Amino acid sequence: MGRLISAPNAPPAALAALAGLALWAGGASPEAVACPVVEPKPSVLTPAREVEASLNERVRVLLPPEGRYGGGPGALRLRARPGPGVEPREIAVRARPLGSAWGYFSLVELTPLAPLAPSTRYEVALVRSDPQQQPPLVVFGAFRTGGSADTTAPRIESVAGVKVQRGDDPACTPDTPQVVLEGLEARDPGRPKAQLLFGVWLADASGNIDPSRPPDDILGLDEPPPPPPPSPDAPNAAPPPKVGPSLVIGRRRGCDDPSALALPAGPSIALGVAAIDEAGNASALRRVKVAVPGAPR
Repeated sequence: MGRLISAPNAPPAALAALAGLALWAGGASPEAVACPVVEPKPSVLTPAREVEASLNERVRVLLPPEGRYGGGPGALRLRARPGPGVEPREIAVRARPLGSAWGYFSLVELTPLAPLAPSTRYEVALVRSDPQQQPPLVVFGAFRTGGSADTTAPRIESVAGVKVQRGDDPACTPDTPQVVLEGLEARDPGRPKAQLLFGVWLADASGNIDPSRPPDDILGLDEPPPPPPPSPDAPNAAPPPKVGPSLVIGRRRGCDDPSALALPAGPSIALGVAAIDEAGNASALRRVKVAVPGAPR
């Protein structure tokens, strides 16, 4: 997925959703992938199957473009299945797209309109767009709830540095800046294995940021590349300093992804970032203001 949820907490199901895509070049995110090898399937990003979900959990789904699996976010279903042989019961949800930088997939969030039941198995399914195809409903994910709601907000603990860079493809994004928060460390005190996303709010013309409105983008973290192997000329040299994950904000594929968040060209960029957990709890806003190199003043 473009902007991986921070490892080591990336759920296997989220990574498996990319199995239908071409191999990533040099470990690059799927934003660099031109087209899929086979039609990809939907997948549950959160909650992870092996972690008990809270009773106010929001289900996040990686959804491929409309095709034989379904007709977009409105085709998603959440169902409770209390036990073997019990007819599943559909749960009322509000579906909304999230973020813009998830490559070939759309990120969709399902928010139940009432608290989930404790110690209950839930299924995530998609209604097929073609009524002639069987089965008409495809179950592609499942999770089980615990016994309580999650009301503890995560927190951004540190950011090692902030830099501005240009888009990855100079031919497509010559004037599109990206803001990179390097070494971003965030934690959820109530859930050590929380799988956090990050909301981004752009400042208005007066420089004000309003975190009470929906974020302009929701992203995951880019994991750093693995460190290079020791040089045979200096086998005892100290290893390079450990680099944490980064949050890359801004358009990466200006040529073929006009929906991605485009940052202003300068002379400066002001924005706010907050960590958001699986229940929608948000951290305090981390404000960032950076000058854009080379931008007219």
